[in-house]
Amino acid sequence: MASNNANVNVANIIDGEFRELNPTSTNFLLLQSMCQEHEIYAGFVSNSSDHLTCVPNGRKCRILPLTKNQTGKALSNHVFDNLTASDEKNCGLKCFLDERCASINIGPPVKDGFICELSSSDHIQDPESLVPKDGYTYKGTEVIGNQGRKCRILPLTKNQTGKALSNHVFDNLTASDEKNCGLKCFLDERCASINIGPPVKDGFICELSSSDHIQDPESLVPKDGYTYKGTENGCSSNPCGNNEICMPGGLPTEYKCICKKGFVSHSSDRLTCVSNGFTASDCQDLHSKFPSFPSAMYKLFPDSSNHDNWIEAYCDMTSGGGGWTMCYTSDDKADPRQEVTYDPAHPYGTDGYRTNCNPFEFNEVIFVHGQQFAWFRRQGGQALNLGSSYRNSASDNGLWDGHGVASTSYSYQLLVCDADLVEGLFVSGFANSCYKRCGSWCADSYSDYYRMSATHPSFRGVAFKENGHVSVTYKLVSVGIRKRK
Repeated sequence: MASNNANVNVANIIDGEFRELNPTSTNFLLLQSMCQEHEIYAGFVSNSSDHLTCVPNGRKCRILPLTKNQTGKALSNHVFDNLTASDEKNCGLKCFLDERCASINIGPPVKDGFICELSSSDHIQDPESLVPKDGYTYKGTEVIGNQGRKCRILPLTKNQTGKALSNHVFDNLTASDEKNCGLKCFLDERCASINIGPPVKDGFICELSSSDHIQDPESLVPKDGYTYKGTENGCSSNPCGNNEICMPGGLPTEYKCICKKGFVSHSSDRLTCVSNGFTASDCQDLHSKFPSFPSAMYKLFPDSSNHDNWIEAYCDMTSGGGGWTMCYTSDDKADPRQEVTYDPAHPYGTDGYRTNCNPFEFNEVIFVHGQQFAWFRRQGGQALNLGSSYRNSASDNGLWDGHGVASTSYSYQLLVCDADLVEGLFVSGFANSCYKRCGSWCADSYSDYYRMSATHPSFRGVAFKENGHVSVTYKLVSVGIRKRK
């Protein structure tokens, strides 16, 4: 491969120009290590022996693998620059240096070299433009840019002689010297520090560690014959939580948190690491065991005997004490009995968010509208199962007490409806000593209602802390449930 060839032509970008590198230089070794898989042209600058940077000077990171030669062909209609190059590799470098370039045509010899045509398209985007052309060779590119390897800036700290970081070494290598050990750390995104050890066959011990003296100061211990070097990285401020490992990012301020071995995250949009095998039956169960977990989407396991049967739902961990399993968000109608599939295209808090709350038990209900929320607790605390409560009379579900912005001047009643006049969870006051049904509302034109829009034109709109025995405005409301002792 080109990267293993001592004669490979690589370049260092200096002041917008490229210069050939000595095959024994630090930059060449770095390029050689990074380009094992492809014939890749890449540019790097070493500001100092201990500060490796990838294509600075305001240029975007670019890694440019070239495809195999197609002799006797050229890409027509898309050439934007016609240059002279010393050879094929030099033409590839010119393509690398111009971010518009997606392919090259290397032509016949001319004075001072060869024709080098840079094209803004390639044989994949415009196959009809790849035509026979005597004396030419076509090469496309796999333009991966920042979707491939990321640029990385890795300033190394001063040597601490006679010390090493213990307990966090993930790879034990051999390096030709200290700089080569630093390069190996640069090339592995897990690496946050290095231990350079005594001489061994073919070089020196080079230990790569996933932590450093800032994150784990107690792990930096005396060790004869070793030298420790940390890195200036985004993990130095200990940004990750319990059961998490911090991985340095491309820049000194960037980082990524991942779960430690033996831990997994049950959230699709926030890292929340729990012991592998742990399951939460609902959001309240999760909140009680991990009160610091943020509001987010989580996997819930209402059937503790079947870990393959899980439900993804949004857990509101702040409103009214937190621990709410949020069932739906709508500015019109919602049918929690039938609309049970979470769709990432409709995240929580937007119209269309749905999940399956039917397997869960609850003795509290919450309605959220903007920054306001009203929640209700069943008197006596006995729990209901949502899936078994559809079409119950309100008398079957008992009386409920209001909290949050809900009025406390009267008790409330709950209906879980899937037909007739309205669908979804429906809370209203216990007015005129009359228990409502989903299709009969006791002519209650006094108490506050919390409901979705009804099918009858006289009761359209979404009611929140207002009498809903009339049409009201449409508004966005989220509804959830919780079971607490």
